[in-house]
Amino acid sequence: MMVALVIAVLSVSALPDGSLIFSEHSSVVVEKATNSPITHVAIAFNESGTTYVYQATLPRVKKTTLDEYFDHIKKLKRRGWIRIKVWVAQPNKPYTKEEIAAMKSYADSQLGEKYSVKSYTGKQSNGIHCSEYVTKSLTFSNRYTASSPGSVSPKSLWKLPGYNWRLKID
Repeated sequence: MMVALVIAVLSVSALPDGSLIFSEHSSVVVEKATNSPITHVAIAFNESGTTYVYQATLPRVKKTTLDEYFDHIKKLKRRGWIRIKVWVAQPNKPYTKEEIAAMKSYADSQLGEKYSVKSYTGKQSNGIHCSEYVTKSLTFSNRYTASSPGSVSPKSLWKLPGYNWRLKID
């Protein structure tokens, strides 16, 4: 019941642009490939009063409302994925309108692109994985650089400077 309450509160509140949403234990494949329980990351942007979650996930990069995102997490938990935990990190310093526009423009340009985790294993990939997508989006703010975004894992972004940990959703 506590999870539903926290999720309901989140669905009403907007997250600041550029907030990062992390999942623990949401993918056995990614957990094994990265040797970390931090298995997924997404980025949030606001449009016309609605918070959207941008994420690279099977089968393609997509954009959903924050409510839809947390509804999906609730469904996974009901199906037995009870170990999934979700964390939200908010930027210490709000992104400027220009930074948001640049990050969002890149994120929008990738909608519909194929998802793939092959680059975690060092193999060539014709798709993009979650942390690669978020890393590339963040580089468009010019606050961050990445020489090899395909090799960035969710765990690597977990340690990203410039973010405050606000919410843990069990």
